[in-house]
Amino acid sequence: IIQLRLWYRIFIVIISNNLGLNNHRLVLWYSSKVVRILFYIFCFGVTFLLVLFILVHLLALDPKPHQFPTKCKKVTNCIRLTTDNKTNVDVHGLKIPVLNDNKDEVYATTETFFADYPGTQPLSQHNLGNNILLHFRTITSFFGFADDSYVLIIPSDTTTSVWIQGESRLGTSDFGVNRARMVEYLDYLKTHHNVTYI
Repeated sequence: IIQLRLWYRIFIVIISNNLGLNNHRLVLWYSSKVVRILFYIFCFGVTFLLVLFILVHLLALDPKPHQFPTKCKKVTNCIRLTTDNKTNVDVHGLKIPVLNDNKDEVYATTETFFADYPGTQPLSQHNLGNNILLHFRTITSFFGFADDSYVLIIPSDTTTSVWIQGESRLGTSDFGVNRARMVEYLDYLKTHHNVTYI
C-alpha cells in the first residue's frame, strides 16, 4: 500500500506536469477519490496481466514427444486426423492426404509451410523407422498462448501419407484456430503435390 501511494504521488506529478495543472488543481487531483480509485484499478490490472503472462509461460512448457500423440488431451481445443477413427477429433469434411511424392519432398513442403506461418517455430524432429515426426509450436501474438502442431510423414513404396494433430496447451477452447491452421496446411500440400485421399 505504501508503495502504491508513492507511485500515486509520482503519477499525479507526471500528470500535472503534462497537463500544466497549478498547485490548487494538483491538490484537488491528489485528494480526488475517483482519480485514486482509477489509479489503483489500473495498477491491479497491470499486475494481473503480468501475473497471467508469467503463469501462461510457466504452465505451458514445451512437450518433448518421441512418438506421434496417441490422442488429443482435450477434444474441445484439438484437431486430430489419423487412420484411427476412434481417436480422431474435429475432422468433419477432412480425409488423410496421400501424396505421389517421396517423404523427403513432403518433409520439405511441411517445413516451408510452418516456417512461413506467423509465430511458429520447429521444436523437434524424430525418425521413427521410415516415418518422420515433426513438432512445431505456434505462439499467439498477445498473451503468448502456445499451440502444438504434430505432423507424421508416413512413406510407402510409391506414395507418402500424412497424419496431423494440432492442439492448445492451455484452456478448454481454441476458437477453431488449430483446425484452421491444419486445414491451411492440408490445402498447402494440395497445391504443391498430387494428392489423393483415404
